[in-house]
Amino acid sequence: MAEELDFINNNNTDEEDRLSSLPDSLLIEILSLLPFKSATATSALSRRWVPLWTHLPHLIIGGFDDPLHTTSAERFFTTVNHILSQLISPQNHTFYLHYYHPISDALEFQLCSALFTSWVPLICARNAVKFEVCLDSLEFCGHSIILPTCVFQTPSLVHLKLRGSFHCKLPETGIVNLPNLKKLSLCGVNFDTLGLTTLFKCCPLLENLFLELNLMEDEVIEISAHNLKYLSIHLLGSSTASRFMIDVPLLEEIAVHDSGAFYNFVKKPCMLRKACIEWPFRYREGNDYLVQILELFRGISSVRSIHLLNSFPILYIIQHIDGNIWSLFHNLTDLRLGVPNERMNWGTSIPSALLPKLKRIRISGIDGDRNDVRSLKYVLSNADVLEHLNLFFVFDSNNSPEQRLWEEYKFCRYLFRLSRSSQSCKIEFNGCHIHTFTNGSQRVLGHSQINWLKSSMWLDSEEDHE
Repeated sequence: MAEELDFINNNNTDEEDRLSSLPDSLLIEILSLLPFKSATATSALSRRWVPLWTHLPHLIIGGFDDPLHTTSAERFFTTVNHILSQLISPQNHTFYLHYYHPISDALEFQLCSALFTSWVPLICARNAVKFEVCLDSLEFCGHSIILPTCVFQTPSLVHLKLRGSFHCKLPETGIVNLPNLKKLSLCGVNFDTLGLTTLFKCCPLLENLFLELNLMEDEVIEISAHNLKYLSIHLLGSSTASRFMIDVPLLEEIAVHDSGAFYNFVKKPCMLRKACIEWPFRYREGNDYLVQILELFRGISSVRSIHLLNSFPILYIIQHIDGNIWSLFHNLTDLRLGVPNERMNWGTSIPSALLPKLKRIRISGIDGDRNDVRSLKYVLSNADVLEHLNLFFVFDSNNSPEQRLWEEYKFCRYLFRLSRSSQSCKIEFNGCHIHTFTNGSQRVLGHSQINWLKSSMWLDSEEDHE
């Protein structure tokens, strides 16, 4: 037994010696693969390891899984300041800072704001590649943190994300130096529209743009980015007639979450693969509202796949104002819709000009009532080349699990007996308890699966009946 222990100890010593014999550069590279907290903890191993973490090129602090997330803002920012003061790496490749707790004291806000603005020039001077800061609740009585302009003069940046109450402006010279920026995300920041227009034009390699803007007055924003592949616009605020002038010829995906802006495409993007449109329906006087919807849909008419959230009011409006617009959608083969809460014969709202050429349809929010049955019957009878109909069932929370299972079973049994124009169509049903599909023939049932959930849920239900 003693010999075995000696052998194990000798092995441990050898392993420790081998690790310690590695050069600092390799050890630092290994540490950079660890979570930042784990990497700093290695300083307790021996004197040799004490300074190694200060050479790390990645600083990632915050997030819900970080213990600092639950601390006060003052402690969080002073801790980050202490860490930054010890870093000696010539490059801060990644600066990732997330903090979500609100500030209720003016002095605390001033301290945190002062510390943050002192870090930014240091990070930028060390050739940051990824700069991501999310300070959602870091404001006090409407005051914002003034973002140092050096962020927009850091040529090494490839990814820039700002989320929170930041006051952003371009350098006084008006010169933006972001030749390598590919991904830009601005959420909730205060940025004048002229500055935004200039910023987009000065990023020649920009491929991914995410905007969440709080526009209180009607503005004009130009988005000119000739290499842009993905564009997302989430418009908040009281503005009802802001205008986006969009020049993005290589755009492949677009997402618009909006109810109050005009979208003018300088040139229709011919490579558009996917569009996700959420246009909260509001009754408004005048024709501007209708013009806004039609302009947007004309601009994206080359799309191949479209996902419409809050969709059926939009389809209804377009169909009755200018139903011919759907004839422009020559490439559209994939349609995703959500059934409205108010039950209706939603199938007839799907444009008749689209149904004969759709290959994939996904419908969410059905509950199996008569309107759903009539709508699905209409769709299956008119979709001549349909290859896949994917249905997502919602359940009545007032019913027991047994009742929900029985309702899903009855609906599936009726659904798969419906006649269909496309004999090769696969119908897939996704319920709370049942997942099943048919391949082509109405008489051939594919794989079926019943989720019985946890037995405790069924027991609770039985007790409720008693």
